[in-house]
Amino acid sequence: MNLLGKFRLALLVLLILTIQRTILDGVVVHHAHPDAMVLIPIVIAYLYGPEKGAVAGFAIGLLSDLFLATPFGLTALTLTATAYYVGVIKSSTRASLWWLPALVAAAASSVQVVFFALLGAILGQPAMLQDNLAAIVIVVAVANGVLAAPVLRAVSWATASSAASERSRPALGSSEAGSGGRSAAITRSAATTRSSWRSN
Repeated sequence: MNLLGKFRLALLVLLILTIQRTILDGVVVHHAHPDAMVLIPIVIAYLYGPEKGAVAGFAIGLLSDLFLATPFGLTALTLTATAYYVGVIKSSTRASLWWLPALVAAAASSVQVVFFALLGAILGQPAMLQDNLAAIVIVVAVANGVLAAPVLRAVSWATASSAASERSRPALGSSEAGSGGRSAAITRSAATTRSSWRSN
């Protein structure tokens, strides 16, 4: 990803973080609220594969951990693993159904919430396996399923320039190889002409 793509993506993450803190945290249903920060690395993994998804999950997870009272690094760990496996599963399928991003976002968000709660309980936070865990899973999954399409478009826009430059690299390399081949052919032709002239 080039510098412009990284800058755009960073701005997008900060924008979604602001929306999360100022709006979505106040949308409470059965003591649970949406979590759009979980959605960003899932979308990146869906678009660009497991490695980039895992990197995004770790970075965005650390950013989210700054605003949580849970053990620091817990969100980063669970988001890294979740995004990585989203990328692996998406890479193994060629399906391009219009509703697939929403389904993947909802399912992956549910897995991340449960994984987050289980790991937190293992690390000495048993209260994280609370009675309203099911409500949290449902609220986060439904919200992220609804938000999947606009966030996917936003991430695609943010990374469009870097993706285009990556796609153009093979063509550039082929062009250079073709130019090198033509130059070599011209050199060989010139050498043959000089040899013929000398023999005459």
